[in-house]
Amino acid sequence: MSLNFYRKLKSYYKFSDVFEHKNYTDIPSDWLIIASDVLGSPKAIEEGRYKEVNTIGASTIICVLNATEHHAICYQFGGDGALIATPPKFKDEIEKSLSYLKKLSLEQFNLSIRVGIWNKSDFEKNNYSFKVLKYSVSKNQTISMFSGTGVEVSDIWLKEQSEATNLFNEQHPHKENLLYTDGLECRWSPIASQRGQMVTGIIKNRENKNDSSSIEKIFHLLDNFGKKELIKPINSKKPPRFGSTKQYINEWKVRTYGKPLFSKVVIFITEQIKILLLSPYIYIKKDKINYIQELGEQTDFQKFDGLYKFVVDLNKIEYEILKDLCEKLHSDKKIFFGLQTSDTALMTCMFFSFSDHFHFVDGGNGGYALAAQQLKKQIKESL
Repeated sequence: MSLNFYRKLKSYYKFSDVFEHKNYTDIPSDWLIIASDVLGSPKAIEEGRYKEVNTIGASTIICVLNATEHHAICYQFGGDGALIATPPKFKDEIEKSLSYLKKLSLEQFNLSIRVGIWNKSDFEKNNYSFKVLKYSVSKNQTISMFSGTGVEVSDIWLKEQSEATNLFNEQHPHKENLLYTDGLECRWSPIASQRGQMVTGIIKNRENKNDSSSIEKIFHLLDNFGKKELIKPINSKKPPRFGSTKQYINEWKVRTYGKPLFSKVVIFITEQIKILLLSPYIYIKKDKINYIQELGEQTDFQKFDGLYKFVVDLNKIEYEILKDLCEKLHSDKKIFFGLQTSDTALMTCMFFSFSDHFHFVDGGNGGYALAAQQLKKQIKESL
């Protein structure tokens, strides 16, 4: 009976609704909770490999979607990983897809992935809650917001595993598993700030986890800045530059993994020709291409999983106002926060068709990973 739980879930259309705990619904007890992250992502980011880290993080979601045959599942991108909930029916195929991705990531990028898969009932046995809300970002796409004590615990459980330990048996992927990564696209150049700087933020309640009033103050401040949607990192009126050899490399490594060298070369050349031909067309016709007009809407530039996370394009004054508010709430012992600035944002795309596409956003130069480091430092200093 729980198979279509998420498909039948009520959708919310105002982002302020995600802060209301009463709007969240318990994930069914028999569903799977999947958490992943890239081991050593801070070091990789220091080396300038943040786009590789984002690619693997987004690929976790894409592999699970393909393994479930695009069933309605819950997921949220975290920069260097993901949090996912799915029906148990697809467990075997999901394990195969993630084993495939682990091997791909290590061999193609020299990045190890840590993955945990639990039954939601495992959290219930320990009195941890795990809830979800379905939020509509556009008429075509929804994204998942998570709530409950189990969200933070899943991250703790994941990190307790050693590098060699997984909560599922390793599978040996067959050739047909190449389909697991279908839908990954990384062809957009870094998105330059139009207003001053891209700001990546993570905000956490300090005391009462059920009181979101302090977080909501920050949301309403950003919402006021963005009345004309100017703070969204992706602007359909001036979309990011489409394609370059450097930007295509990560996608090519993922999409051609396991193929013969000749096929890899042919695919690379063919796709570069496509990019070369499409780039001027996209620039000239951008106002008439629905896909381009939907870019700004169909992103996860702001989300909630117990933490309020966002990537926004702010001018200098707006950033200072945001920072001052965060520092005041922190000094009042209301929140912990991390803010990171960059000239650009990164977009990793999930493209299945022109009517089915979604775009994961992270701040440039380490975005969420660096904001999380600042947040954790504040928490440690408060102990």
